[in-house]
Amino acid sequence: MRNDTANWKKPADTLQQLKTGSLHVREVMGIRQTMVSAPAPQKEALSGGLPLIGWPEIAPETDYALSLRRDRVLRIGGPVLQDGWNSDARLAASDMTTGLTVFDISGADAHALLKRGAALDVPNSSASCAWLFAGFHILICQYQTPGTFRVHVARGLSHAFFETLSAFADQLSDAPAPA
Repeated sequence: MRNDTANWKKPADTLQQLKTGSLHVREVMGIRQTMVSAPAPQKEALSGGLPLIGWPEIAPETDYALSLRRDRVLRIGGPVLQDGWNSDARLAASDMTTGLTVFDISGADAHALLKRGAALDVPNSSASCAWLFAGFHILICQYQTPGTFRVHVARGLSHAFFETLSAFADQLSDAPAPA
């Protein structure tokens, strides 16, 4: 895998945040994210011994791996890997820390908000955390507790993604309450 880390600017110091009575969306900084790929399915080598999370499994607070497909994961935390091909381990690593923006979404309306952009039904499981949300390619998992979500989106699209979430939140607040 090519190392494109130098192509991304350092993230801005201002964090995007949205808070209503029953919804909280906040950008999270300082999370090391490493994309790991291997030529054949090697789940243990890919995850590096970290818990491998699919949809809708709940990720722990620190150090886990999101399953993207059978030959690729996104490690969150865990040991630092050198970028590039590691011939001994037969895998490639790319630091994605500044390439992906992370949002935590919580509150009573969090799942309703996410269902506006994707068919993210909690009972429907998938080995992959990769989803299409309102036209955005995202990585999503439940985080720490059921109903709290962590979303990873390409940093270049993070502002548009946040604006989409804000519009969906406005729609939720304008919707009549169920009878």
